[in-house]
Amino acid sequence: MKWVYSILFILLCGMLVAQTSELPVVEIMGDAQVKIPLAKRSSLPFTIITHSDSLGPFFPVGIPPIPKPASPYKKPLNGWFSGRVNTDWQVFAQGSLYNLHRRLPHLRVDLENRFLPDHFKHVDHQAFASLVFDDTFQPKSRLHYQHSSADQYVANALLLSASHHADSLSDKGITLHQVDTRLWWENTWQRNASDRDYHLNPGFWHSHRLQYEDNLVDTHLGSAMGRFAIASAYHVPLHLPGLKKASLGLMSDLHHVLPQIQVHYERPLNPSLLLQAGNYPGMQPLTRSQLMQQFPWGIQPTLGSVPYSPLDVKAQITYTLPSFWKDVYSHQRPQPLNNNAGGIRSAYTYNQPVLKEGNTPIPIISLEPAWNHSLTSNALLRLPWGVLRQELAFNLHYLPHQGRIRTPYTPRFISQTSFSYQYRKLVTNLILNQRYNQKDHQKRNLPEVIDLSLTAQYRYSPALWFEGGLQNILDKAHIQWEGLPAEGRRLYLQVKYIWH
Repeated sequence: MKWVYSILFILLCGMLVAQTSELPVVEIMGDAQVKIPLAKRSSLPFTIITHSDSLGPFFPVGIPPIPKPASPYKKPLNGWFSGRVNTDWQVFAQGSLYNLHRRLPHLRVDLENRFLPDHFKHVDHQAFASLVFDDTFQPKSRLHYQHSSADQYVANALLLSASHHADSLSDKGITLHQVDTRLWWENTWQRNASDRDYHLNPGFWHSHRLQYEDNLVDTHLGSAMGRFAIASAYHVPLHLPGLKKASLGLMSDLHHVLPQIQVHYERPLNPSLLLQAGNYPGMQPLTRSQLMQQFPWGIQPTLGSVPYSPLDVKAQITYTLPSFWKDVYSHQRPQPLNNNAGGIRSAYTYNQPVLKEGNTPIPIISLEPAWNHSLTSNALLRLPWGVLRQELAFNLHYLPHQGRIRTPYTPRFISQTSFSYQYRKLVTNLILNQRYNQKDHQKRNLPEVIDLSLTAQYRYSPALWFEGGLQNILDKAHIQWEGLPAEGRRLYLQVKYIWH
């Protein structure tokens, strides 16, 4: 037991090395429901395979993040509004309306405007609507507009998407589970000092699980940015101790045909020690609007591709520590347990979006094969007056088809330390993020990132919330990439109103 406490002490008190990562936020839905999304609220309803240096749980089962407390309202909600502004002239506004019409149960609008020095500007506006035609057909639609501009650079992207989900469809002994279909139409345009580019791309993506008796087959297929891709795997019925899932199949983007082998192994070694390991291949569509969200001022590639990872090996071991105090702080239910976990990951991804190496003032986005390796460790400790969380990571990302160079803007060492405290209606968070040893797209060393932030949220009433924060208290210059103005100390204020 002593060696476990020694390791925990080293993790909490050792050298901190990290980057900023954003904790999920609570999405308040209609009928007093609360949803914690896995991505930013402004993200599209499909994800992009990006092995970035986020310190979130890289394993399907991990330590849950600490969400903000949900509204105590039990009555159905009619809507909410949230507005935020900071000293960098960044303005954010979000709002949702519920039960407007029996055919329109949910309408949402997100507005984001960023006005940075040196003529940098980014506008991101989205509108989301949930429609009801009958009990079986309830599609969701989204309109997404973006505009980015800088010195001698302008880009626009407009995307209209619709999606539909069905839990199960049966006919003659064959059942389709988790049926998801997405359609979109995208119009993008960009111009820089030497070139201009225009793209009109329709796309679709479909996934389902087919069941016939005891046989299961998972399938994903579709076309994105003009490139078709498909992945299909059969569930192998292996009944071995600790083996939770095993499947075998193929995946292809019409340039490569590769095996798809998924394995998930999970076994408790003792009541306090849990081992999880496996290979988790994945394939998801990619749109130019997603590229513009990730790299607002990057020059987009002429040809598109679908990112997919045939190899994504992960292993994690988690040790649950006993509680040291009977009465401990927690605004999360169920209360998180004291944990100390370590993990390793190695993934090979085709068509991963990266910033290409070169001497261009504005970076060029490229879809490249990439190796992504990481060694991580995290710990969570509940105290009588708060929750302390520490995450450390060592990363190595490189591009094998570009002379094995390091992927630009990927730090070797990252860390996040956070402490959360609640007193009645007040919730405060102190977060220290650090990021060391990274290079830009011109092979130049970037300064280390040391970001100390303090945020506070106050619930004035069940309907009215106030939030404020001081980010980058030490006023260190944070460079997202060369050419983009560095971020310094920032103060933000936010208000949220809920009505029913």
